[in-house]
Amino acid sequence: MSSQRSNISITAVAAATSAGIAFGCMGTASQIVMRQGFSLGQIATAQFLVATLLLGLFTLVKFRQLPSGRDACKLLAVGLLQPLSALLLYSGIDHLTVGPAVAIQFQYVWLTIAIQSAIERTLPPQRIIVAAIVIIGGTLLASGVAETVAGGESSFNVEGILLSIGCAVSYSFFLYFNGKVATDVHPVPRSFLLCLSGAILLSIVFPGLYTESPETLAALAPGALALGLLASIPVLCLSYAAKRLSGGLVAILTSMELPAAVITGVLILGDATSPVKILGVIAILAGIVISEADSLFGRRGKTGNSDKGSAGIAALN
Repeated sequence: MSSQRSNISITAVAAATSAGIAFGCMGTASQIVMRQGFSLGQIATAQFLVATLLLGLFTLVKFRQLPSGRDACKLLAVGLLQPLSALLLYSGIDHLTVGPAVAIQFQYVWLTIAIQSAIERTLPPQRIIVAAIVIIGGTLLASGVAETVAGGESSFNVEGILLSIGCAVSYSFFLYFNGKVATDVHPVPRSFLLCLSGAILLSIVFPGLYTESPETLAALAPGALALGLLASIPVLCLSYAAKRLSGGLVAILTSMELPAAVITGVLILGDATSPVKILGVIAILAGIVISEADSLFGRRGKTGNSDKGSAGIAALN
């Protein structure tokens, strides 16, 4: 039984980490498609539509039915937080440089822990707190904020900061409630409903995609397919990990998004890097290792409510 619990926990950790990596790669892929002349609205809407279609087909073939009306409504409501977070982030980037906006957005790491502690009235383990602090410090370095401030070239404004904070808060609530709502629903139909509400919201905000010419849609199709596939991965992974790990731990593990974005940006887009940014990436990785110290080094102790991986022993149905 202990071996089975350990395997489930390791799988959940790998799923949450993979979600972060997929998010980071998705950011780079989005920039590639944008460089082809497509707008953020076109890309985001097409991405969610493709992800919804793929997950919907999978749900139809494998399960042939959706969750009950009550569970479906809850998941649709939680799913709205995903595109809302993205819209707030990109709006924040419009008012700030990318580095500061991303650094503020990454405050979701400790915000998720704070939300969990406040709602559940529990304190996270010390290693989780330390890991969050290390990751936030690494984010300031890897995002370029530290270098910008040190060079006296900061370009902050109140509106951009508030939008980026809104993104962090929205994403924190998504990570927390994703692990609390309709947890008995299989990850595949669950992910379909989460993406469906996102596709509906983005279609309302950016309706222009539906009036584009066939030539434009054909040109967008390859990028939309790639982004839709990438978008499906983190939603599926988070749906699996969310009910097996605490919201705080999921937030820490998904912080792999920034290292993945930095690395793919350098290798694929030719983005500039620096020793400070590399140090930030290393710090984020160190924070993730700290968060999983008990599992990595074979220590067993009380982890309270912050590590449900040892308690959740039900595999995918």
